[in-house]
Amino acid sequence: MLYNNHLKMKKLIIFTLLLPMFVIAQDDCKGISKDKDKFADPNYPTYSSPIFFRPFRIIKMFSKSDPPTTFAIFEAAGNTPTMDGKSIILLLLNGEKIEIPAEVKVSVNTTRGGDSYKYTAYITINDELNNKLIQTQITDYRIYIFDVKLTKKMSQDFQQYLNCLKAITH
Repeated sequence: MLYNNHLKMKKLIIFTLLLPMFVIAQDDCKGISKDKDKFADPNYPTYSSPIFFRPFRIIKMFSKSDPPTTFAIFEAAGNTPTMDGKSIILLLLNGEKIEIPAEVKVSVNTTRGGDSYKYTAYITINDELNNKLIQTQITDYRIYIFDVKLTKKMSQDFQQYLNCLKAITH
C-alpha cells in the first residue's frame, strides 16, 4: 500500500514538473492563425504567424495538387527609391550569411515629412532552410541596401513560428 502511494506521488511530481512545458509549448504557437478564404478549398488551409509589431510574417499553404509550401515575408523601410533588389541576405547568430533569391516589391508611403518606401521581400523556405533557421537565429537581414536588426525576442519568435508551422501537417 505504501509503495503504491509512493509511486502515485512520483507520477504526480513528474506530471507537475512537466505540465509547464506543455503549457509553454501551447502558448508559443497561440499566435498562429488559420486563415479562411471563402474562395479556397476549406480542406487545404493556410496558416500564418502574427504580423503585429514584427517586420516579418511566415505563411504555410496547403494545396490539393502540391506539397505544403512555407513562405516568409520580410519588410524594410528606406528613404531611397530603388527597384534593384532581387534577393535578401540573412545574417545568423553563428555568423553565417545566407543570400536568398526573393521577389522584392516596393511601395510608397507619402507623409507630410516626405516620402518613404517600404521594401517587401517574399521568399520560399525549403526544408533545409527551414531546419537551419529553426536551429540558428536570424539577427539581421538586408533587402537591397536596407538593413533591419531583429531584437532577440523577434528572432526567437521567428524560430518558434517556423517550428510551429513545421509541426502543422494539414
